[in-house]
Order: sequence, then structure tokens, then C-alpha cells
Amino acid sequence: MPLLPFEYHERVRVIVIYMYGLGAGGAWIAAIASPNTSYDKLDPARADTHIRALLRTASAQIAVVLLLAAGLTVLIAYYMSALFAVIAAIGFVSNRLVLSRRSTEGRVRDRRQARRVIAVGLTLVFMLAILIAMIFAVQRL
Repeated sequence: MPLLPFEYHERVRVIVIYMYGLGAGGAWIAAIASPNTSYDKLDPARADTHIRALLRTASAQIAVVLLLAAGLTVLIAYYMSALFAVIAAIGFVSNRLVLSRRSTEGRVRDRRQARRVIAVGLTLVFMLAILIAMIFAVQRL
């Protein structure tokens, strides 16, 4: 049973779908569009640093948007959509942790590049989770 009055139900649903689109679009820009531009315009070391910083910053903001959307979907009783939104938000938090600035030993550059590749892969995987949550919201689940 929805926690909101019925007249607000569809408005909140539209806002939630918009928030999912915002999260998926932000993930796409951070993982695909911006790295292509960075490697075209910057030297490889600066491009790698820029991409890692962008993914770290974007992951936190996308996670907040997804948690807000999950809270709204619980209010309108779309629990499957909320579940996938929380899974995606946890994924973006883990993405931020992968890219955290911690000291590393040995081959620092290789580890940074490996962490960037892992972060881009996680971003794409959890972008799919956002799209699944969006589909559930559209289907009213």
C-alpha cells in the first residue's frame, strides 16, 4: 500500500523515472563520453588522472541521487525498483572506494590504471542496475 495519497502517486513516479535517467546519464558520461574526450585532448597521464577524479566525484553524486530515488519508490510502494536502486547506489559507493586515494606500493601507475579500468567496468554494470530499476518503475513494480 502506498504511503502517499493517490493523487501524488503518478507525479512521484515520474520524478523517480527522471532521477533514474539522471543517474544513468551521469554514469554514461563519466564512463564513456568523458574518457574519450580526455584521451583526445590530454596526454595519457593527465587523462588518466582526470578520469579517475571524474569517476570518484560522479560516483558519490550518482549514489546520492539513487538513494533519494529509492526512498521515493518506497513511498509509492515500488519495492523491486527500490531494491535495484539501492543495489546500484551501493555499487557506486564501492566504485568510489576503488578509486580512493590510498598509498600503494610497487608499481603505482599500473595499479592506478587497473583501478580505473575496474571502476569503469563497475560503472557500466551498475548503470544496467539503474536501467532495471527504471524498467521496474515504469512497469509499476
